[in-house]
Amino acid sequence: MPSPTRTPTATASRTPTVTEPLSSTTTRNSTSAAVSSGLNVKKPEFFDALQFVKKLIDNKVIDPDWPSLKKDDFRAAWKQGKFGVMREQFAALAAAANYAPFDKNFPSGEWAALPPPKGPKGLSATGINDANYRIYAVSAKAAKAGKKEAIARLMDWMASDEGYRLIGWGVEGVNYSVDASGDITDKNVPADTKFSGPKGQTVTQLRNMVFYNSPLELNARYPYFTTANGRRMGPMLYLKTFQNYPWINVTGAGTIAPSPNNADLKRYINQGVQEFALGKNPLTKDGYAAFIAQMDKLGAVAWEKAAKAQMDDSGYLK
Repeated sequence: MPSPTRTPTATASRTPTVTEPLSSTTTRNSTSAAVSSGLNVKKPEFFDALQFVKKLIDNKVIDPDWPSLKKDDFRAAWKQGKFGVMREQFAALAAAANYAPFDKNFPSGEWAALPPPKGPKGLSATGINDANYRIYAVSAKAAKAGKKEAIARLMDWMASDEGYRLIGWGVEGVNYSVDASGDITDKNVPADTKFSGPKGQTVTQLRNMVFYNSPLELNARYPYFTTANGRRMGPMLYLKTFQNYPWINVTGAGTIAPSPNNADLKRYINQGVQEFALGKNPLTKDGYAAFIAQMDKLGAVAWEKAAKAQMDDSGYLK
């Protein structure tokens, strides 16, 4: 379900959702160094932001179809010029294949990377900034069947040069080539099988298991191209711009154990926030307090305490 706190703007990452348990006001380029933790939806600033979003909705500033708009429909709409300001993932916006329909319809059109708006206290953030990590697990059934050693050998091979190239890029000469500098590129290979094309991407579905977002990977995955009217274009233009905007540091938040009542709690929060934004429930302080009280009965308080204890033990909160 779309979050009513996520207004459409062309950005490189997502904003915090109401159910992300820990957030910190320590941000890159931020003016504050205070650290706080807890569900965003409980903070007074969230109520204020929700009032502002409701005002946008009431005044029909936001597409009225936002509660039910599917991703594919949204992306078809902006390529047809139906949005003036939107929020989009940087490669979904500016990769050559994704940008082509918009470029065809509006060869002189451009998408500007807007800085995040500032709140009443002068603070702003583009989104959350978490470390990139991945956890793998072996099922008890596989371990009992004696497959642990084979799985370990697979992981070792994936970390080798051979495994990295095959899983991440495909077959040399078919999906990629190596240029004079030793960098991987999609040049000088068949257009219908290059790794950056729709068909080529089907043979590298496990690439995220070996990629670590090195400069080589980013430049190869997101190459620059020329638009219909001769402009230099590419996802990295947007990514680099957004990386220089302020972000909220939530390093470690992704390791927090989910609430035992996770599905019901998240459903309650997301549905409640949307109903406030749409005016189905009056957005008053008393009404919002009752909403929070019921949230706590569903396990929100226990989840916050457990999450904070876990973050303290892990050394993420100072």
